[in-house]
Amino acid sequence: MRIIGTSSVGDIRGLFKTLSVTVQDVERFLKASGKRFAYDDQLGFLTSCPSKVGTALRASVLVKLIRLGQCPGFNDMVKRLKLRVRREHLGDLNVDYEGVYDQNRQHGGKKRYTGIFDVSNVESLGKSETHLINTMIIGVGRLIELELKLERGESVDCTKIGWD
Repeated sequence: MRIIGTSSVGDIRGLFKTLSVTVQDVERFLKASGKRFAYDDQLGFLTSCPSKVGTALRASVLVKLIRLGQCPGFNDMVKRLKLRVRREHLGDLNVDYEGVYDQNRQHGGKKRYTGIFDVSNVESLGKSETHLINTMIIGVGRLIELELKLERGESVDCTKIGWD
C-alpha cells in the first residue's frame, strides 16, 4: 500500500498532518478487521522493499535550482544535507511538467537541463516521521538560500556545505 499526498501551495506540515490522519484511519480499519501493518520494535515498519524499512516515509518537493544544480560538488552536498535528488523523476512519468531533463517535442526530443529537482529525505530507518519531514524542510530551505546567493552573483562552495 502506498499513500501519496500532494499540494501545490507548499504547506508541507499541513500535508503531513492530513496524511497522518489518513494513516491513522487506515490503521483503525485494519485493527477492526483483525489485521495490522507489519512492524518490528527494532526496525520499525516492514515493507516489501528493504530500502523503505523504518518509517517508509518519502517526503519530497520539486524545487528549481538552475544555478546550484550545476555547481561542482552539488550531489555530495545534497547527501551531506541528508537529502536525495532525482533528476529524471518527472520525465520518467511523462508528466506535463518540465523535468530536470525535458524531452519535449519542440526540442526535437533532445534532453535539455531545466534545473527542476525532486528533492526528498534519504533516511528512514531509526528516525521518526517528524524528524524526516523537518530534515527535508531545513535542507531544502538551505538549497534555496544557496540558489538565491548564486542569483545575486555571490559565490557558493558546495564542498563546504552540509548538515551543521
